[in-house]
Amino acid sequence: MSDSRKIPIYHLASHARAGETLCLKLLNAHSRIHVPQQITHYESASSKELLRTIMKDEIQSIDLTSSYAKDAMLTSNSIILIKQGVWAPSKFAGFGLIRNPYSFVHSMLEYNRKEGLDTGYTLRGKYKKTYERLMRWSRKMDKGICKKIGRNRNPINALCIFYNHRINWILENTELVHRYEDLVNEPESTLGTMCAYLGVPFESKLLSAHQSYSHEAGHGMNTLGRAIDKDSLNKWRALDPKELEKISSLTQKTQKNAGYDLYR
Repeated sequence: MSDSRKIPIYHLASHARAGETLCLKLLNAHSRIHVPQQITHYESASSKELLRTIMKDEIQSIDLTSSYAKDAMLTSNSIILIKQGVWAPSKFAGFGLIRNPYSFVHSMLEYNRKEGLDTGYTLRGKYKKTYERLMRWSRKMDKGICKKIGRNRNPINALCIFYNHRINWILENTELVHRYEDLVNEPESTLGTMCAYLGVPFESKLLSAHQSYSHEAGHGMNTLGRAIDKDSLNKWRALDPKELEKISSLTQKTQKNAGYDLYR
């Protein structure tokens, strides 16, 4: 029997550039789902403290009488949904969200370029920020993976090392895994399955969540006021054929585990 004085915490176990901001934005529109952070750039001190506590103590719920619950005006029917993208807890309740490796690599490299880095003389120098992120994220997940990434001079190799580790961890540690491609192709049914897992009914207003935001750039440089669309699905095709072949070779087993068809 659930304790009506406790507000359960669920995790969206995912990885960078997998559509986490979109997914959180949509689910946050639900009358019973509360997403503390990782949508807009603004994050309150209390939401940061909540996430630190979840990461440190692996708590599964918070008390309804807690200061955070009161400040966020949560009720006994509320649930909290957080993004778990940069650490690997030993226990949690939640579902996964993944994306194909071609889109992941392409999006990470484009994100790197948009930041206006100095190009450097080597691949390692050109993609310095990408390496810094991968090292920071992987350090919280698995120090062995962190070392492998640190020793690798090619950014695509490094990204694929991270991708393989994170995707397989999500597949092994979550009961339900969704793909970004399904979320944008069939948003109503995919969100309906997520809601069912969280124990809440689907609400149609999730599909128009973008209307609550302006065209500001949110977390991950995503335009929050943008409706669900399929524009991003095929951007990975801009990668060089040799790069595609390399990604295919390095992630083949993971793709099969995740139910992706290999792109040729």
